[in-house]
Amino acid sequence: MTTADWALLISLFSLLIAMASFIWNVWQKFIFPKPRVRVTFMLMRIVGSDPPHRLLTLNFTNFGPGEIVIDCAVARPRTPWYKRRTRLGLLNPIANLAQPDEPTGPYAGGLPKKLAVGEEHILYFPYVAEMFMREPLACIGVHDSFRRTHWAPRGDFRKVVEQHRKDFPILNDNGAPT
Repeated sequence: MTTADWALLISLFSLLIAMASFIWNVWQKFIFPKPRVRVTFMLMRIVGSDPPHRLLTLNFTNFGPGEIVIDCAVARPRTPWYKRRTRLGLLNPIANLAQPDEPTGPYAGGLPKKLAVGEEHILYFPYVAEMFMREPLACIGVHDSFRRTHWAPRGDFRKVVEQHRKDFPILNDNGAPT
C-alpha cells in the first residue's frame, strides 16, 4: 500500500467516526432526550411546633429538557457492586401532613407525579426511631418514567443517617448505646 492509500483509509475511518458521533448527538438531543432530575434529602424541623416536630424530606426538581413522571421513592441497600442494579426498596412517604406518623404506601404523597421543566415536588417521611433509616442503606432517590433512578447526594444521606443515630441510638441488652 502506498502513502495515498493509507491516507484514504484513515480519511474514511475518520468520516465514519464523525458520522457516528453526529447521529448519536442528534439521537440524544432531539429524538430521545431524557430529562435530568436533581434530588436532595434532608431532615427538617417544623418551626413553631411544640414539641419540635421533625420530618425527612426528599425533594426532586426537573432540570429538563421535557416533562418527566416520577413513579416512586426508592432506597438501595449496601450491597456488593455487582448486585446494585437489582436490589431496590420502595419507601412509603406520608400522604397527609396532618397525620405524619402514618405512611400509607409507596404511592402516597402525590406519586406518581408529572413534572414540567423547572417544577419540583417534595415527599415527606416520618422521623421516628423505627423506620427505614435503621436499615443498612447506601443511598436514597427517585425512580422515573424512563426507568432511571436519580439519587440524592451521598453527603446529604450520610448527614441524615448520622443525625438519626444520634437522636435514636440503638441500645444493647444493658441499656448502653452500641
